Amino acid sequence: VYIGLKLSQRKPDEKFPYGYYKFETLASLVISVIIIISGFEIIIESIKSILAPTAISIPLFAISVALLSVVISFLLAKYKDKVGTEIGSPALINDGQHSYVDVSSSLLVFAGILGAYIGYPVLQGVAGLAVAILIIYIGLKFGKNAILVLLDANLDPKTVEKIKSMAINFE
Repeated sequence: VYIGLKLSQRKPDEKFPYGYYKFETLASLVISVIIIISGFEIIIESIKSILAPTAISIPLFAISVALLSVVISFLLAKYKDKVGTEIGSPALINDGQHSYVDVSSSLLVFAGILGAYIGYPVLQGVAGLAVAILIIYIGLKFGKNAILVLLDANLDPKTVEKIKSMAINFE
């Protein structure tokens, strides 16, 4: 995100007469791909955990870390979303949305660890599968939006109609 933001702020030049603004969207697409790959990696590990469940060695520490992760992810998501909206950064807004997914994921992890702690170790793998599905869905959603922007798709018909109306009424 940082590299995409920095590159997108470069001034237009001979090679890029309209500027480098799409680098931010390209960064958003790269983040989406990384999110999707992470989701598939989690699926693999979750299936292993379901087929061969193991006990957690320090469950109270793991539960504490999961709860701390919920709080930190929530605060980080709010901050990224706020700053991304203020500066009009799709990449930062996407990253903020990913942090909201982290909140949900951390809650699922907490439930899986708690389930394992009370005697159902297979719940760790089930929680992992739920997290993976959530992660892949979000990655696909953000990736689709980034691709549409990179291909100059019309994402806001109301704005297009407003522009058409203004152009028609202009002498």
